[in-house]
Amino acid sequence: MPDIPFFIIPLITLLAFFIKSATGFGTALILVPLGTVFVGAHHAIVFSSILDVVAGIILFLNNPMPESRRFWIPMSAAIVTGSIIGGIILKFLQLHGFELFMGAFIIVLGLWFLFGRGGNDDSSLSSIPPQKASSGDLSVSAFSGLCGGLFGISGPPIVFYLGTRLAKTALRSMLIAIFLFGSSARMLTYLAMGLMDLRALSLSVVSIPALLLGLYLGNHLFIRIREIWFSRLIGAVLILSALRLIF
Repeated sequence: MPDIPFFIIPLITLLAFFIKSATGFGTALILVPLGTVFVGAHHAIVFSSILDVVAGIILFLNNPMPESRRFWIPMSAAIVTGSIIGGIILKFLQLHGFELFMGAFIIVLGLWFLFGRGGNDDSSLSSIPPQKASSGDLSVSAFSGLCGGLFGISGPPIVFYLGTRLAKTALRSMLIAIFLFGSSARMLTYLAMGLMDLRALSLSVVSIPALLLGLYLGNHLFIRIREIWFSRLIGAVLILSALRLIF
């Protein structure tokens, strides 16, 4: 009898990395909730971190190095710290009620994309990141890392925080750089804590072709699709994913 997740997970991966390539984030928001349905929370969190590192390296190498290094490098260090702490806690935490909590959280984020971020025009947001990270920037980044290590989803806090300040191109550039360091820290922490097993690795390997296709399609559509409609699409996908988790 075929192992259904090995057919379903690559399809989910395609959607997840299409969104990541076009926006700079969103992998775990799609891959972890839907992956949890088919392989459980722990496996979904671990293999999503592996794929996120692979995609992050590809995007980082194929996009201009973000400016304002005194902004994004300290934030990357903060998200790494939070990711390590969250990954260690995950080793000893039983994720009872994970689906309900995650579903409710993602619905809130999905509604924001539908009615908040989707209504913003690039001209009303800064195209240049701040020159230096503030204590507030570092706190949000560390909290995002903690969420990523614990639940495999680090995006919501920092995406909301930066998304209210930066235009699409600047936001995407920052998120690609910051999340590469965060996902790398999570993956290494899971490996050190013994959470990375053969099944998680196998799911990652079979999903790489879908990952590459998703990155290719998302990168080509990044400039062409209007921000308002793409934000609404992401919001709709997130809400549907969350409802599936809850019900």
